[in-house]
Amino acid sequence: FLADPFLIEYSGEVFCFVEDYFKDEHKGKISVLKVVGQELQMLGVVLEEDFHLSFPFVFKCGEDIYMIPETSRANAIRIYRASVFPLQWEFVMTLIDGLGAVDTTVFEVRGKWFLLTSFCSAGIGDKSSELHLYSSENLLSKDWTPAANNPVIFDSRKARSGGLFQLEGK
Repeated sequence: FLADPFLIEYSGEVFCFVEDYFKDEHKGKISVLKVVGQELQMLGVVLEEDFHLSFPFVFKCGEDIYMIPETSRANAIRIYRASVFPLQWEFVMTLIDGLGAVDTTVFEVRGKWFLLTSFCSAGIGDKSSELHLYSSENLLSKDWTPAANNPVIFDSRKARSGGLFQLEGK
């Protein structure tokens, strides 16, 4: 099945990145589809690891396009860069190691980067109950500082991220 769709426009075309779950392998991979009018054209798997991948948060930063997929089974938040968009991706670095977080998103505000992610600090496995905020001066940094009031949301009904969206530039 396909899940967690993320759209991005590139050179006048729209692409949809998704978790592509392979039941026989018991793991997700990241695939991309091209949006052509009302149709979707499957281009195929673009990112695969030895562990499960999902929630392919794709975004532009300068001239580069990055992806932060969910890599909680690797116990890390990892970032990838498109080497040949949309089909080829390369691992750049681990942003936060030792954290089995899910549904990570990043955004920039006035030159400072913010990272939102969900994990269970109580160790009971409810990764939907806590939303945590981190900040950094640089996107590609291992120096992400947790907010003093983490978790910023502690409520299983609304803490897990569903991604970011823009409407009319806002």
